[in-house]
Amino acid sequence: LLGTPVRVHPFFWLIMLLLGSSADTTAQEALVWLVAAFVSILVHEFGHVLAINYYGSPAHIVLHGFGGLAIQDSNWRRDPKSQIVISLAGPAAGFLLAGVILIGLKLGGQLAEFRLGLPNLINFQFFTFGKPYVDLLIGDLLYANIYWGLLNLLPIYPLDGGQTAASVFQLYDYRDGLRKALMLSIGTAVLIGVYGLTQGWQFSLFFFGYLAYQNYMTLQQLDGRYPGSRY
Repeated sequence: LLGTPVRVHPFFWLIMLLLGSSADTTAQEALVWLVAAFVSILVHEFGHVLAINYYGSPAHIVLHGFGGLAIQDSNWRRDPKSQIVISLAGPAAGFLLAGVILIGLKLGGQLAEFRLGLPNLINFQFFTFGKPYVDLLIGDLLYANIYWGLLNLLPIYPLDGGQTAASVFQLYDYRDGLRKALMLSIGTAVLIGVYGLTQGWQFSLFFFGYLAYQNYMTLQQLDGRYPGSRY
């Protein structure tokens, strides 16, 4: 696609379907959600690819169970500064797509409300087009690109925010930066998981709990590999 190889794992469709479905979701609504999720994650990964290409390396995309990966196809070694740019390019691409949709709704006189702030963080409403599945697709695209983009910016490894945090730490403390980033990641994942549970988001406890566990195991490996030192 656009000169970039793209591979989609079968589990991508299954996991996306589970994330966007409930007991009362119709087959048509599930299909609309799959289209929105596919487009949104693909745009996100193309943001990473464009940043990798900017630094002179080709790349390809793999969409897997819980999202996607933009994998560079060269031995070029990223430094912390380039990694920050590459990490942030994915969410930026999603925000750009959401911005284009919102501008289109505004120019067409269809945007009723768009507001940032607490307690709901983001509120958006638009006038219906009289075609339910068009309305549903627009809502799903805005949800996926705004909410998932913000979720991805949390300083939890290996989310883009976590990779950015690790690179920032390594800019100022290359030897101990990754360890500090992992500690921040574990604490953030635990807090978000508990908060989600209080809001009735049972899946968040599993998702963030899993990430916290993975980060803890990585931290243990770092400490075990370099006994008596931090790296």
